[in-house]
Amino acid sequence: MSAIKRVAQIASSTAGKKLTLQEIGAQLDSSFRPKNAIQRMLLGKETPEDFKGINIKDPRVLSRYLSEAAIQGPDFLIVNSVELQPATITVTGAAGAIAYSLLFRLASGEMLGKNQPINLRLLERTEAMQALQGVVMELQDGAFPLLKNIVVTDDADEAFKDADYTFLVGAKPRSKGQERGDMLKENAAIFKEQGRSIDRVAKSSVLSVVVGNPANTNAMIASYNAPNTPRTSFTAMTRLDHDRALAQISKKVNCQVEDIDRFAIWGNHSSTQYPDLSHATIRGKWAWDLIKDEDWIYNKFIPRVQQRGAEIINARGKSSAASAADAALRHMRDWVLGSNKWVSMGVCSEGWYGITRGVWTSVPVQCFGDGKFGVIRDIPMSKESASRINKSIDELLQEKSMVKDLLPNQTLRGVEVDVDKVYNKKWFGLL
Repeated sequence: MSAIKRVAQIASSTAGKKLTLQEIGAQLDSSFRPKNAIQRMLLGKETPEDFKGINIKDPRVLSRYLSEAAIQGPDFLIVNSVELQPATITVTGAAGAIAYSLLFRLASGEMLGKNQPINLRLLERTEAMQALQGVVMELQDGAFPLLKNIVVTDDADEAFKDADYTFLVGAKPRSKGQERGDMLKENAAIFKEQGRSIDRVAKSSVLSVVVGNPANTNAMIASYNAPNTPRTSFTAMTRLDHDRALAQISKKVNCQVEDIDRFAIWGNHSSTQYPDLSHATIRGKWAWDLIKDEDWIYNKFIPRVQQRGAEIINARGKSSAASAADAALRHMRDWVLGSNKWVSMGVCSEGWYGITRGVWTSVPVQCFGDGKFGVIRDIPMSKESASRINKSIDELLQEKSMVKDLLPNQTLRGVEVDVDKVYNKKWFGLL
């Protein structure tokens, strides 16, 4: 039951009595049963014991508590999820391995919370519809209370109709002996049509994460073909690279993953990406001072993160699926609910750090929730970092040039897109 209805009940049960707002608030508060410090804090009933031994005045500690309160708040303060309108989530490539690992977690409420019902709209190729029906049967058998409706289709407009959130997972992999340029063009055709469809029928507030590779360029293609949808509504997933890196750092230093902050992936979701430890911290201390091993950083850590996908394929004979689904879910959850840490997302460059406008590059961001994010600006950059970022941006520009004939024009919502690279080396102290 919502707080509004609870107030109405209190008012009707005390008919004839004139209650002050403070008295109504007290009765409303008494109906909640907080079980931990965060829930007591949400009600303004925290106790000294809740923060014993904790420096709550430390901005980093306070930020962590506020972030956790934002996550727990909807589940604690809204008791009956039936009152919320279902959110519509579209997943493409829905019969594939990544979607199979993703769909059940969406249905269980891991992305939007345990009180937010959802509708799923699943898009697949016509020849894969039978396999998708089997996935739907399993979703039905899961009896998920939050899953209200499932639509299965091979029509893009039907799949993206009224979508709040889209996971663009389906893409055509590079076949044996195929030129990279041909693979890029085949995907360009897929994401061109999906971008147009999202622009036509999805909600104006839709948020789309592109998972299918080459994710950065596919996000660019989809956005270029959705002129009425803000470019900030399309992002490419580099969260898997980000999380892979955190796992390696955690293992090296013997710390918890949540102890690590200010880490970033720059550039393309490919082997040219730059996993950047330059500003990373571990429990508030500079990571380099704790690692004390430059050979490991440059010759083991960076190459391993860059090549982790290939390493997994060599080990299991198949590409990453469960970890990719997990990264996609975290990417969207932080985008929607917010995060108090740096995360990596592939977003449309507006020229920060001299990166060419109009390409989708991974950068460090902070998510504020409700689909808003801010790029971390003015980070001091070493020559080594600039050189590595440069290399990855070069690859993105090459990919763009391979598909330029399939892009609608060289103008992105009134902002001229640079045709040539405008990477300004002066910004990095290279000249």
